[in-house]
Amino acid sequence: MKKLFALALALLLALSCVALAEPEYAPKLTEEKQTLTAMRFIRDIDNIQMDDLWYNVHLEELTNVHIDYTTVSQSDFAMQLNLMYSSGEYPDMVIDGGENIDIEMYGVDQGVYIPLDDLIDSCMPNYKAIMEMNDLAYKSTIASDGHIYSIGYLADANAPAANSFAFINKNWLAELNRELPTTIDELYETLLAFKEAHPDGYIWEATFDEMFVYMSQLWGITENTKWYSITNDGEVVFNATQPGYREMVEFIASCYESGILDPACITQDGNTKIARLNEDKVGFSILWRLRSMGWDPLVESMTFLPPFAAGDNEVKIKYSIPLAGKRGWITRACENPELAASWMDYQLTPQMVFEGFYGPEGTLWNWVDGKCTLGASGDQDCVKWAYGVNTFCYMPGSYYSDHFQQPDYRIERMDYCDVVAPYYEKYSTQYVSGLANPTAEESQEIALLFTNINTVVREKLADFVMHGVTDEKWDAFQTELVNAGIERYIEIYQRVFDDYAAG
Repeated sequence: MKKLFALALALLLALSCVALAEPEYAPKLTEEKQTLTAMRFIRDIDNIQMDDLWYNVHLEELTNVHIDYTTVSQSDFAMQLNLMYSSGEYPDMVIDGGENIDIEMYGVDQGVYIPLDDLIDSCMPNYKAIMEMNDLAYKSTIASDGHIYSIGYLADANAPAANSFAFINKNWLAELNRELPTTIDELYETLLAFKEAHPDGYIWEATFDEMFVYMSQLWGITENTKWYSITNDGEVVFNATQPGYREMVEFIASCYESGILDPACITQDGNTKIARLNEDKVGFSILWRLRSMGWDPLVESMTFLPPFAAGDNEVKIKYSIPLAGKRGWITRACENPELAASWMDYQLTPQMVFEGFYGPEGTLWNWVDGKCTLGASGDQDCVKWAYGVNTFCYMPGSYYSDHFQQPDYRIERMDYCDVVAPYYEKYSTQYVSGLANPTAEESQEIALLFTNINTVVREKLADFVMHGVTDEKWDAFQTELVNAGIERYIEIYQRVFDDYAAG
């Protein structure tokens, strides 16, 4: 008994030592504290309190570099960037969380952001080493002049991934003795039955963009908010001119007219949608996944609805190639770009990446068998301590797998991807937007064209949903698209894709 007690005590002490072991960090970047300025992107759905955020305090203690932040929410970020460009007054760094910065216009052409190639070689050993692990992702960070203007963002799960999925209320189906819909007509009839049985429910809860991006796939069109796609034959097309697009719009309009579709879908943002999802009285919605995304109550009530063809159309699912996004930029106003580059690079060790995602080791996560492993509560509370997905990260597939234990909700999402994979489009628009770039002149022309085109598309789609579609209105829409410049818009993207495809 004494031997067993001693063995148990020794084991307990050993585990305690592991739990209490201090992680290893690189030396401070500077002996005397220095300050850099940064404009930082934060997603709208992340309520991050920058004052005294644990990660900021922690990182400053480690590096001896203080960052004077201007924090900008996702919905305001593009506007604030334009104001910055107009004023000519730049912070030392811009930390973007999306694809808000035109690399050709503001890097190659105007030089607002400086090339990082030499800095990567001299000041960014972490980034340089991992960047070379994935050639495709590396190429996605290169501009048309051959230079790199931003360090990338990459958390690669080793496979292409669908952008969104449909979910339907399984409890309501059981209550009404209905099976999963397998046609567009069955979906409509099921949602009407939901409305009759649950008049106080949100039958189809949605935001404007996701309705079209997801539903178009059932008509064989991979819509996105740039409004173009690439056919299996390598032809760049404007989606609203394609066969089936009108039928998709008419279906959405009929759902709106019958009261199936939440009227707020025209204007509501993701935060409003999440609030309604959390009431757990939703019949149908387009989601990223069910678990650990702010709507966990739906895990017990919703189920995945596999895609099906609308009429004679083939299903075609939009997907994302695991390419690097653009995350950290250094402006020409920075007087110490070496320090700025070193500060970004400091955050790209596995320890710092996971602290940037989830906060202090031992709270939401721990190292288990050499992998970052989340606890039972998942990552929903990560923004209490850190930036979550707004942080710095560059982990190609094998590197990511070596350091991160996939939690259940990511495995859940991968299962959905496996189901829809046979329907993936042949050419993702990322071949144009991620691996090849228009010239600076073409980029400026695209930006001007897109402003006009986007206004026409959004205004007309909203009108169609709320007031219906007629032949006269649809023909007028097509004419307005031509007048807005879709032919030139597509011509530029076709040239870019053809150049990429030619190797």
